[in-house]
Amino acid sequence: HYSSTCRMAPEEGDPDGPGVVDDELRVHGVESLRVADASIFPKILSVHLQAPVVMVGEKCPDMIKRSWGEVEE
Repeated sequence: HYSSTCRMAPEEGDPDGPGVVDDELRVHGVESLRVADASIFPKILSVHLQAPVVMVGEKCPDMIKRSWGEVEE
């Protein structure tokens, strides 16, 4: 399975190079687009990807709701 191809990191200033998505899974430079799959992991994981991807899939809607003001922190 592919992972870490669209890594989560700052757009600039990261010693490993620029990232594609920020810490809320928003694609840098593209409005209203988020990525929520195994490609966002900053480093390649040495475990089966199902559980981490499910966690990302569960967390992403919460981040979207929070950005729309539908969920209080």
